[in-house]
Amino acid sequence: LIGVDQSAEMLAAAVRRTDDLRFAMEDEWLAAHPDRTVEDLPDFGLYMDQVITLLSQHLYYLPQEDHSEELVTPTAINNYVRLKIMPAPEKKRYRRIHLAYLFMICTLKQTITIAQVQKIIPVGLEEEEIKQLYSNYVARHIEVGQRFIENIHHCAEPMLDPNNTMENATVENMIAGMVMMSG
Repeated sequence: LIGVDQSAEMLAAAVRRTDDLRFAMEDEWLAAHPDRTVEDLPDFGLYMDQVITLLSQHLYYLPQEDHSEELVTPTAINNYVRLKIMPAPEKKRYRRIHLAYLFMICTLKQTITIAQVQKIIPVGLEEEEIKQLYSNYVARHIEVGQRFIENIHHCAEPMLDPNNTMENATVENMIAGMVMMSG
């Protein structure tokens, strides 16, 4: 059996490790968001495999049912073009505007249908309209992500408090709190 002092010391060490991990995860998530403006995206004409790599690098945090599958496939991108959810590439090359569409489509399709995405991001907008839409979208995406991180921190506080005996802070309560706070 371990003593009370040892138990408190172990809990304090666990809290420090958890805080370090929490801040690292927060920093990593904030660094992973898509570029903030269309001008931040590459504009030298990417081929399909380069587009897939870029999207995977930026959007790795999005949940996937099977981690062996890609976040987006060439077939999916071709279908987005065929369904007129995004403009066609120029001579098989994707430019900033295409990337902006793809970042928005890939993140939105995590929670809504492609038909709903089509209504939110209409094709045929002028380039300046897409630039503004993308900048607003990314700002909102970051804001929601930060709010989610804050909610997780708030819900986890009782469990990370070394003075809490955990009598009232069960895992079930924490999970229920996170669900309620994340909307």
